[in-house]
Amino acid sequence: MLLDEQKRFIFISVPRTGCRSVHNWFKENLDPSPISMRGGFHRTRPPKGRKYEPRRGWLYVAGIRHPLDRLVSFFYVPELRHDIITNERIVQMELGRQFLEDQSFDNFVRLVAERHPESKHFNYTWAACPVAKFLSRVEYPMTNLLRFETLEQDIRVLPFVKGAVRLDPVGTSERRPLVDYYRNDETLQLALDWGRLDFEKFAYEPSLEAACALRGELC
Repeated sequence: MLLDEQKRFIFISVPRTGCRSVHNWFKENLDPSPISMRGGFHRTRPPKGRKYEPRRGWLYVAGIRHPLDRLVSFFYVPELRHDIITNERIVQMELGRQFLEDQSFDNFVRLVAERHPESKHFNYTWAACPVAKFLSRVEYPMTNLLRFETLEQDIRVLPFVKGAVRLDPVGTSERRPLVDYYRNDETLQLALDWGRLDFEKFAYEPSLEAACALRGELC
């Protein structure tokens, strides 16, 4: 989470939406640099003891991404994978044991889909949630959404950004064609159900064809 009093904006770092690249660009190119709030990179609220109230005229900025593409990105997060395979409760689950055996994307999606609804027991369950649910913890409405697919163009729209925007990729995951991950119809349907809130709120088309097109791929 970044806050800049002078330019009057807050940036919420939503996992797997290019947030680290955006975060780094903001800190390197804005003058003065935004204040990094302690308490976690993906914090959604100011830390306790810090007085802050939503202010009229401020910009509240966050990233979004097509759910099918974002779920694949989660699959390659080392911390998330470690959390799954080392948590005793998960290992004891049938799906947890199946994931341990082959660590396939199909079982990963099934595991996230089963544990996701309202559960807050595991870090991975909260992190691997739709953007709309993640942002529901924020106490103020977003005014500017940065689409992962058009990050640089969307950043340039912000009134305090001048000149060209060039983002350096951070933590890029393995990039196979998206269709390779969703050959199983059940996996695709579970992923579409998982991303339902984002499809509704951010007007992403709920289809594999649309996700592929945003990546410049053919399905």
